[in-house]
Amino acid sequence: TGTVNLNNGTPLASNLGTITVKGTSNFGMIAKGSGTGTIATAINANILDISGGSSVGMYSTADGLVNNSSAITVSGGNSIGMYTTTGSANANSGTIIVTGLKSAGVYNTGKFTMSSGSITATNSGIAVYADGAASNTSIAGNVTVGNGSTAFYGNNGAVITLNNTAINVNNGGLLYYRGGTTGSLSGTATATIASGATAF
Repeated sequence: TGTVNLNNGTPLASNLGTITVKGTSNFGMIAKGSGTGTIATAINANILDISGGSSVGMYSTADGLVNNSSAITVSGGNSIGMYTTTGSANANSGTIIVTGLKSAGVYNTGKFTMSSGSITATNSGIAVYADGAASNTSIAGNVTVGNGSTAFYGNNGAVITLNNTAINVNNGGLLYYRGGTTGSLSGTATATIASGATAF
């Protein structure tokens, strides 16, 4: 684990260098608050590389908040760039590149906002995964997928809102998949669906 914020005041940790997450089942940065309103914040302002399998780059829990303003790369299989579980203002304005097999750029069960920046996913990955009707997922910027990957995956009633998002779905990619009978993808976007790709 690169950085851990514990429930002590309002701790802040910033990565200004390079964090490389190797091995399996590891974390790069964790933002963990008290669960009673004390907010811990973890910021990636440079390079966060997840090459290990079943690992997470940035994780928020118990009133924690994670923010990526620079670069996250996910090359490990079954790994996640940003895993957000809290109602804090978890955010991405940088780049997230997913090449690991069946990995995800963002996994959100709380609140997540992408105001700008980009997420790219290949190799049967997912750019943005949202789970649960109580989750809040808002995406602007650019999202690009291909090679068996999905741009937006909503599960268990999750609503994903697009805000003038530029979406490129290349050969073998899928724009949106809904797990269950409820949930939606809504908002405004410009989507380019290439030959061999699928929208819905």
